[in-house]
Amino acid sequence: MATRDILLAGAPALLLEMEDRLKDLGYTVAATAATAEEAARLAGQLHPQVVLLGGGSLGVADPSAACRTIRAASAATIVLVVQAMEASAMDLALDSGASAVLVNPFWDDQLRAHLETAQRVGQADDVRCLRHNLDVHKIELEQQNQELREARDHMEILRDKYVQLYDFAPVGYMTTTRHGLVSDANLTVCAMLGSQRSRIVGSPFFPFLAKDSQPIWYSHLAKVFKSGGRQECELTLRSVEPHTDLQAVSTDQPGPGGETTCLTVLVDISQRNRDREDLMRAKLDAEAASRAKSDFLANMSHELRTPLAGMLGMIDLVRREGGLGKSAAEYLLLASESGRQLLAIINDILDLTRIETGRLVLLPAPFAVRPALEATLALFASSAKSKGLAVSMDVSPAVPEHLVGDQTRLGQVLTNLVGNAVKFTDQGSITVRVAVMEAPGQADSAGVMLQFAVEDTGIGIAPDKQEAIFESFVQVDGSFSRHYGGMGLGLAISKRLVEFMGGRLWLESRPGAGSSFFFTASFHAVEAAEPAEKAPARPTEHPSDSLRILVAEDDPINRLYLRVSLEDLGHVVGEAANGKEVLEKLAHGAFDLVFMDVQMPQLDGEEATKIIRQTPPPGVSSTIPIVALTAHALVGDQERFLKAGMDKYLAKPVSLNKLVKVLAWAMENRLDGNKTRQPG
Repeated sequence: MATRDILLAGAPALLLEMEDRLKDLGYTVAATAATAEEAARLAGQLHPQVVLLGGGSLGVADPSAACRTIRAASAATIVLVVQAMEASAMDLALDSGASAVLVNPFWDDQLRAHLETAQRVGQADDVRCLRHNLDVHKIELEQQNQELREARDHMEILRDKYVQLYDFAPVGYMTTTRHGLVSDANLTVCAMLGSQRSRIVGSPFFPFLAKDSQPIWYSHLAKVFKSGGRQECELTLRSVEPHTDLQAVSTDQPGPGGETTCLTVLVDISQRNRDREDLMRAKLDAEAASRAKSDFLANMSHELRTPLAGMLGMIDLVRREGGLGKSAAEYLLLASESGRQLLAIINDILDLTRIETGRLVLLPAPFAVRPALEATLALFASSAKSKGLAVSMDVSPAVPEHLVGDQTRLGQVLTNLVGNAVKFTDQGSITVRVAVMEAPGQADSAGVMLQFAVEDTGIGIAPDKQEAIFESFVQVDGSFSRHYGGMGLGLAISKRLVEFMGGRLWLESRPGAGSSFFFTASFHAVEAAEPAEKAPARPTEHPSDSLRILVAEDDPINRLYLRVSLEDLGHVVGEAANGKEVLEKLAHGAFDLVFMDVQMPQLDGEEATKIIRQTPPPGVSSTIPIVALTAHALVGDQERFLKAGMDKYLAKPVSLNKLVKVLAWAMENRLDGNKTRQPG
């Protein structure tokens, strides 16, 4: 049987000879190659059944290597042609993959026989190869089937996990059609609705909702299908108490058959809403408690200050009467000082409470720095002199002459620190130093940060006590409280006040070597101070300098003190015990000024002032100056009184000096014709 699938490889002479002989025998050569590598390449491309390879002098130098090269590229049968003297290469060639060897010279019948044998061997090899390939494919199919089975089992596991995650998720998953029917729901939704999945799927969702939530759900679905994207709403289920609140978060997604569906996540927010309601109630309760505390503080301030003001007022009147013996005068002076110490304690407690409740605010205003410091030190001149202490002040030239800040609170801090220095120093000196830490032109072009230092040569403070003394009601130890007095509030209040002023308070001290208290405070610089208020001169008793004053005070002792004090200053005084009497007195008499107590029976001072300003009765001037006179001393009181229409504010007990200043203001107001009301 002839075959055209013959590939010739060898020397050129062999190729010419074999090509002619094969043609005479009826064979066709598919291709020829001069080297083993070329033969391997052609065999891999053409897939011939027989490769006729010349070896040794007839072709490739290493027939064995050439056979291996061709075998690696093709399954063709290899017939090796060698010279007789090179027949020893036959065994090597056969070991390397050749099927037969022709020893040259050979007859055509030998050539034909070897080719036919090679063809039969090739066919057998093809069968074996096919069988081998089938076995390989069978193994591969079994492996693929095994992999498919494993993948299917894995998919089943994943599906079970997905179903569990879907069904037992902490939130509800629900799919709804455009017509509002539920097409799928997890078990969490079933638990929320208290129904079985078979009853939920295929049914509308709205029957499970409270009536006021049904239109919300319809509107929610309409937005999802119309606008797409994420949509949210809150719903309430139709159930007995406690009701269930749900947050619905929905988005559109493709469904079966290309129909758009709505995927909704339902979250039970009932507890969150209840917690929010509880927090709101707690907030309202806290605000009510805060208001009650504020009212209590206001009432306590009034109830404590009113009798104290009356006591101090009566003592002051007795002392002014004169004619007392030396001992009696000293006793009254001691009583007055004790009363003022009690007033200072009340003020400290109220200040601390204001700070803790966040009701303390600073009232910045321009003031002269050095005179303010001198005034503070002057308060302790007598007590320092009695102990033989030298008190001095050292203010840096860089400190501006005038600043804007709360002079009262600054003075309160300095008073506490200097007072402590005088109290705990038996010999030596006390020095107050002021320096600039941050001046205009730095971080804040208008800000000035000052550092104050109060240095003494007193008893000093142990290191382990230096932090504790800034706590409320704390002193170095109990013996100090008995020996030196005090409640341990001054430093605690001073520390909070300094923090309010944007600074901090600290100390350096050694027992027996004295203490240095430092604090910083932030102020604003001013180019020029406002004109200082001149100290009012004591009015003369000439009628032209006399004011007609109405004193509205429900406490008879305080009313008596004010009446006597004002009459001693040369003024004409009328009295009223409540707001109704004020309106009646003003309607039937001419007055230049009203001292209005805020807390009075029947009609309080605020309401009476509002009536005078807004709807004055016939005969009552709506512009008459009104000065709030009250035992209230909480933050916001002054602003509230001024908002009600009062012009100035005086807290009880009223000192004679403050009273004289207000009278001077009223005199100027009267001289101006009282055309406009100028709130103080």
